Amino acid sequence: MITKQAKTRLKILQFWQNHGLKAAEDAFGAKRSTLYYWKKIYVDSGYKIESLNPGKQARKNNNKREIHPLILAEIKRLRLEVCPNMGKAKIKKYLDVFCAKHNLAVYSESKVGRIIKEKKIYRQRRKFYHNGKVKTIKRNNKLRKPRGFAAKEGGDLVEIDTIVKFVWNENKQNYPLLELSRPAVQERSY
Repeated sequence: MITKQAKTRLKILQFWQNHGLKAAEDAFGAKRSTLYYWKKIYVDSGYKIESLNPGKQARKNNNKREIHPLILAEIKRLRLEVCPNMGKAKIKKYLDVFCAKHNLAVYSESKVGRIIKEKKIYRQRRKFYHNGKVKTIKRNNKLRKPRGFAAKEGGDLVEIDTIVKFVWNENKQNYPLLELSRPAVQERSY
């Protein structure tokens, strides 16, 4: 894809070829080193205009968090095996003892939290059948009022509040009892 900047750079290079370096610097404000750099890129690419597209300006070496592999393994062990989804404060207490025992650097509580988030060290809560198979959980979206719905007559849209009470019968069985509550009527005086 050829950008506008690539076309402009090609135009500047052609102007430089026809009118010289001093005229190109004065007309476009491009420095000598920049012009030679663009020319080198353009020639090396086999005279392709796409090569004059501006490159990425982001740093090539983003700072990566360096985590000692023993510490990472201990965090995973504590979080997944010992106590599922153990918090960062509790992990820090156990990690301090582990680091002192193995002569490693001590990590702060916030750094432990960032490691958990970055490495996605989460244990998914799952339900199992009696034979050990994992139950698949289907989440149904709640039925809501359609987005473009507008009530035309009274009774088209009704709001009902419910109260669920659990009642024990004589056989000590618990079953739900559903009650409808009426909305409070506001009286207006004129």
